Amino acid sequence: MPFDVKETVLPGVGKRYELYLDANRSIAILVRSSGERQVYFREHPDEDYEEQYALTDSQARTLGLFLVGAY
Repeated sequence: MPFDVKETVLPGVGKRYELYLDANRSIAILVRSSGERQVYFREHPDEDYEEQYALTDSQARTLGLFLVGAY
């Protein structure tokens, strides 16, 4: 199943990565320059993202290990 990813540089903030799950839903990860990660979700492209949770750099790395099955 193909999917789209969009990367946006946010000067002075960090980078935002958007993963489009289907025609409506998407997840955004904001990787701040400080190392903190904020996870956002939206149900429809016309809606604003809603923050789901924030992770420290270490927490984000551990979650990544879970997601790729390496933990």
